[in-house]
Amino acid sequence: MKIWWATALACLLVTSTIAIAIERIEVPALALGKDSAEVWVHLPKKREEGRRHPVIYLLHSFTGDAHEWKQLGIREAAEGLPLILVMIDGEQDFFGNFPNRPAWETSLLQDVIPHIDTSYPTIATSAGRGLLGLSMGGHAALRLTLTLPEMFSVGGSVSGLVGSFSDAANSQVNDRVKSLTQSLSDAKPWDLQHLLRLNEPSPKQAFFIECGSDDPWLVGHRSWIREASERGLRYDYRESPGRHDYAYWRSTVRELLPKLSARLGQHTAAAERELVWQPLLGQWHSFAVIPQGVELKFETVFEIQKGLLTGTSKGDEGEQRCDRIAFEGGSLTYRTYQSERIIDVRAHLTKEGKLEGEWSVADASGKTVASGEWRAERPK
Repeated sequence: MKIWWATALACLLVTSTIAIAIERIEVPALALGKDSAEVWVHLPKKREEGRRHPVIYLLHSFTGDAHEWKQLGIREAAEGLPLILVMIDGEQDFFGNFPNRPAWETSLLQDVIPHIDTSYPTIATSAGRGLLGLSMGGHAALRLTLTLPEMFSVGGSVSGLVGSFSDAANSQVNDRVKSLTQSLSDAKPWDLQHLLRLNEPSPKQAFFIECGSDDPWLVGHRSWIREASERGLRYDYRESPGRHDYAYWRSTVRELLPKLSARLGQHTAAAERELVWQPLLGQWHSFAVIPQGVELKFETVFEIQKGLLTGTSKGDEGEQRCDRIAFEGGSLTYRTYQSERIIDVRAHLTKEGKLEGEWSVADASGKTVASGEWRAERPK
């Protein structure tokens, strides 16, 4: 009897763990003309204190909805991956903004993503954000990644409408495409071939594209990939046995998701650093109080260049490069050089968004010869 109860309790605990792996939440839906909308969120099982995770937004197929991903075994496919997955609805509107239809794209960008970034420990930059779509959703994932490099660094498509938007092989999809675009003066912004020519490939982006060897959109895939190669797009393309159906999608998603995770993981550390640096970036008016009580004013600018935090400080004696910059936990330190003098600044970021601290000057031997208060504020 004790063994039976122990087994039952273990099963209950395992079931509970799986049950909370995907949670339903309500997000603002002002862009859809209502107060809220339902989305589903999958969280990694192992979540460390203070660690942030990349996010992949999952876009369903033409005949599916957000629940489709659960039917495809997305929970099992994500097992052990340090990812947050967000499943959203887009009806049969290609997750776009069309006349007289809900603004699905605006909803994703202005309602869903900001809510997810404020509710979960995400890497809230393009380096930590990707899209993965099935069929119709695959088209949307590639379109949005191509046109919004500032939002997404990874785009994944499985059996997507990769080709001319007006040449959908399925008659039902074709009818829907005509219905959505008939009132548009120009439908080219929805054509992936056109977008490929229009948008300069970003070296910070990567695309993952999968198509079954018996998929009716295979020809469109091959044509698009040829042009992507000519344009210098960074992509991973694979054709494998399968059709345009759930069986192919289930096995492909299980193999593809770790690739997307690995790609996003390459930039996780850099993205986390950039998030830490965000409050410091930009222009500051900085002031150093010298022993005579006079304030010296400088124009100080901090930027990120090639993944490194850089800065310059310009005053009456010219412009100096900020060296040994460190900004963590709201504390800033950096060093500049003037002739044979070494100037060190140590400050902290206040709740009011100002920097307050001290500066010191050392001679060539390293001896401190002067010090005083130092502060900085944003230009008004």
